[in-house]
Amino acid sequence: GMAAGGVAGLGGAAHRALRTRDGRGCARVGVGGAARADQPLGLARAALELAGPSLPVLFFSYNPERYPRFLEGVRAAAGADRGAVYLASGCCDRGAAGVAARVDRADEVMGGGGFLDAFVAEYVCPGEDFEDAAGALAAIRERREAGRVGFVGASTHSAAVARALLDSERHAPHLDLLLLRYNMAHDVHEANGTLEAAQAAGVAVVAFTSTRWNGLCDSDAPGAPSAATCVSWALAGPGVAAVLHSPRDEAELRAVWRGTRALGAPEVRRWRAHGRAWGAAAADGFEADAA
Repeated sequence: GMAAGGVAGLGGAAHRALRTRDGRGCARVGVGGAARADQPLGLARAALELAGPSLPVLFFSYNPERYPRFLEGVRAAAGADRGAVYLASGCCDRGAAGVAARVDRADEVMGGGGFLDAFVAEYVCPGEDFEDAAGALAAIRERREAGRVGFVGASTHSAAVARALLDSERHAPHLDLLLLRYNMAHDVHEANGTLEAAQAAGVAVVAFTSTRWNGLCDSDAPGAPSAATCVSWALAGPGVAAVLHSPRDEAELRAVWRGTRALGAPEVRRWRAHGRAWGAAAADGFEADAA
């Protein structure tokens, strides 16, 4: 038959931290909860159909209370075949008791059956006491040692925070995943060497805000990229293992899963220039917290 295109055609992520317990690499586009939309129940099932039987799908919820219908679909998919889904969540709690309670709650809501594939300390911020973030990562490691969590991660919008985590002799050895803001309008990582540092540390980067909250592709500007092109661009970043996309409905999910592709270097450069110009014109303060 014809070779699969789109996300399925890219195959599974190679990084150890994006593998299910049976060792299969996840699809390189993960499906996230979208806070600004009422996502339908059928999203998880549709993603698994698009992935095909041999490719597990990463599902991520920032907060298990926020997207009830989406997560009901994830829970049903996990109940039907736990091995077909890679379940990840996180929390902003920084203490051991809070983190443990959040792991339990995400496991219950997502249908983990006593195990989440990954859990992340969310929104580690430039102004935050690094000791607090350290406490959260240590608490997630405790959950891993207890067999409740597979991989330990952190999420940040800030390139400086990402670099500090990756350069830390204390944290980098225990960090499996880094969820990182990254898109074609977003400049700071090249100068900062974030992606190269993650590669050197062996940490899997999962890019988010690839569409810049849909702004890049909802634009009326001539030549605006599709969401699939935005996702493809982020996937082309050095060491980017996967991109987290939060489709508002099944049509957006299908468009991204069918249209995502490997971009050549000239296309990467052309879309980078487009994104820079778009971001400069938008002048909306979106990047203020990204340094």
